[in-house]
Amino acid sequence: MKVAIIGGGAAGLCAARKCHEASFHVTLFEASRSIGGTWVFTSDVNVHSSMYENLRTNLPKEIMAFNDLKFPPHLPSFLSHTDVLDYLRKYSEPIRQFIKLGCAVKKVSRDNEQWRIDYLYENLTTYDIFDVVFVCNGHYTKSYIPQISGSFEGTVIHSHDYRNPTPYKDQKVAVIGAGASGVDITLQLADVAEKVYLLSDKEPLRCILPTNVIQCSTIRHFDADQLYLQDGSIIRVDSVIFSTGYLYSCDFLDDLIKPRFNGKMLSPTFLHVSHIRYPTSLFFIGLNTIVIPFTLFEYQINFALAMISGNAQVTQQQISEWENRRLS
Repeated sequence: MKVAIIGGGAAGLCAARKCHEASFHVTLFEASRSIGGTWVFTSDVNVHSSMYENLRTNLPKEIMAFNDLKFPPHLPSFLSHTDVLDYLRKYSEPIRQFIKLGCAVKKVSRDNEQWRIDYLYENLTTYDIFDVVFVCNGHYTKSYIPQISGSFEGTVIHSHDYRNPTPYKDQKVAVIGAGASGVDITLQLADVAEKVYLLSDKEPLRCILPTNVIQCSTIRHFDADQLYLQDGSIIRVDSVIFSTGYLYSCDFLDDLIKPRFNGKMLSPTFLHVSHIRYPTSLFFIGLNTIVIPFTLFEYQINFALAMISGNAQVTQQQISEWENRRLS
């Protein structure tokens, strides 16, 4: 059985290892020149990865590792991104020969009862046919910035393009969004910026923050160098960083099979993994958010393998009913 895996981050590497162990013929397509996905740091911003320079994990290594390879015992519980990338490189060693780097998938479509994958490799577009496809391209690439009226004259970026706090020295900065990245970036900025405004529509954080960090309600509209907030207050800043999340992107999937996104979830899927129309041959790994990622990937891939082998005894009716309940 020929299996295609799209994406060479943690999910794709796990899928490749487990499919190889199941004696499948594996090809992993990775568009960049290195494995690691979002864990690859570069100072460039026009790239897949949203990694910033001083990121540390917000989950301990004790619950981050795959079952068949633990993190080295000498490392701290909360790892640097370089520690995680080194781990993934080690994890990929048994499957290196199946990885095609610099190979960008352009289209996935049905070809009779199989899958055709068109891809660009060394300036040549070609294709191959597979029995099974794992989509492991992640969802931290296509930035989401909400539409806000007005125009701002200062610097505006999404956290995807944030790399380090140095450019914000002595500035007043607004960080919009108080999720994990927004809070982490705020704390980094606090070391160099004059003042950091953390804007959110959530309840204020109940923790001790640096004295130059001010929690505010979220933005209503821009005006030159001013931000008008939902509670009626006005703040004047030099720069704005949106930490407002990402959009799912599977642009390489043919329109007939491309999942729909309703703003909250992708459909049609079964257990967030199998495509409902192709439950034994098209799988999406890592769609869920707010998870323990490597562990989630491993369980989802084990489920996919059970669907392929027939060991997961579910009917098409059960699959459809599950999706209908989820969307209702």
